[in-house]
Amino acid sequence: MDRLPDALLEEILLRLPACGVVRCLAVCKSWRATVSAPTFRRALAERPAAATVAKVVAAWAAYPGDGTNRDAVLIGSLFRGDVHEAPPCRFGLTLLAPTFSILDSQVLGSWDGVICIERGGPPMGSSRWILPLCWLNIFRPREYVLWNPFTRACTVVSPPEYDDDDGGHGVIIGAYAHPDTMRFHLLHAVGKAATLGLFVPAVFRVWRVGDDDAAGGWREIPMLDDADQVQGGEATRTISIKMHSARSVSLHGNLHWLVRRASDRRLQVLVFEPARERFRLMEAPPAFQGKQEDLARSRIVALSNGKLCAVVIAPATSTMEIWALYDYHCSSLRSWRLTDRVSLVMPDRHDVSAAFTSATQVEVAHGDAEGEEVMVRQDGRIDAYSLRRRVWSRLDVSRSDPYPMDVSLLAHRGSVVPHDVSFGEKSRLLQHTINIHGHRCYCL
Repeated sequence: MDRLPDALLEEILLRLPACGVVRCLAVCKSWRATVSAPTFRRALAERPAAATVAKVVAAWAAYPGDGTNRDAVLIGSLFRGDVHEAPPCRFGLTLLAPTFSILDSQVLGSWDGVICIERGGPPMGSSRWILPLCWLNIFRPREYVLWNPFTRACTVVSPPEYDDDDGGHGVIIGAYAHPDTMRFHLLHAVGKAATLGLFVPAVFRVWRVGDDDAAGGWREIPMLDDADQVQGGEATRTISIKMHSARSVSLHGNLHWLVRRASDRRLQVLVFEPARERFRLMEAPPAFQGKQEDLARSRIVALSNGKLCAVVIAPATSTMEIWALYDYHCSSLRSWRLTDRVSLVMPDRHDVSAAFTSATQVEVAHGDAEGEEVMVRQDGRIDAYSLRRRVWSRLDVSRSDPYPMDVSLLAHRGSVVPHDVSFGEKSRLLQHTINIHGHRCYCL
């Protein structure tokens, strides 16, 4: 192994699962240097995501020493029949239970190997836009828990302060590891509720995890930078958009959402560039007619071949169209091509399009047997469409756990970025574990 060229060694190590990459840090100095290199970490972040599920359950397991009950976020793999779609992963994070017997934890998403959990928010995700602000203090202060399962890094972030002038309610819409420093950042939007589970964002803010309020805290990001807002020497008003709280999609170092412009009602792709901390707009596929229903029934996903895709649901024909952007750096309509049109009537006659809403989760993940799949979770079931075999199959969550209060479908990529690099001085390295329903759960 000592005679292997550095480039070949890096290529071999990139094929290991994240837990195997972590073990490579202790093999020798050469391997540790390879795995710790920023280029290796960025390459690891671009690997195809694996499908996992995050379940929030009532653990009612007392942690030794404090005698308090806890609820837990359990990370598990999916089953196709009796077979794991990926190597079994049974770990979790236990959290202090609130004073009242209510589970208020919700998994928001997984970005760059970090799982984001909201605590203290409304029990139903869509109700955050209609409940009064006083709800946030009924049970406990609202907070975001950030957790890297492979490095055991964890930290807690408070949401920004906002009032009715901002819209009154907010949500995490994305997160990322900065391409230069690998420091983790959160992207937050405050807005007002609209129909069909959509909302109109009024203020965007970003937080560099690990900083305190004196170092900047939550910083406001304009919808467009000054160069985009000036036409003919006069500043124009900021573009107003409508969006849903689906997770952002990471591709080529940027974050992406599907939005609808208020002025001409066109559907476009909103892009956030972390390196420059600026927004820009791209054209969306020509399949959209600009209706609110089009936005609620569509999603942006990313394929492992580096193409940005739009998944468009057509209830009238019970079909799903998959559009691919063939030239990412050219945002014209001609760059979008229809690559597949798929029936949404499952083998058991269940029509996925009939109940597809803005709350339906859509992810693209890579399985060991099926390759790349488009996964749709709604009404407690998960269906997966194989892009290679062009067939649907039903996926199940392990039934060995108690009935979960919340289940989130995640496209998770493991990260080996050291805890102090990801979260700075605010990082905590979790040590103590307890067993909950067969999961090795770290205690926060």
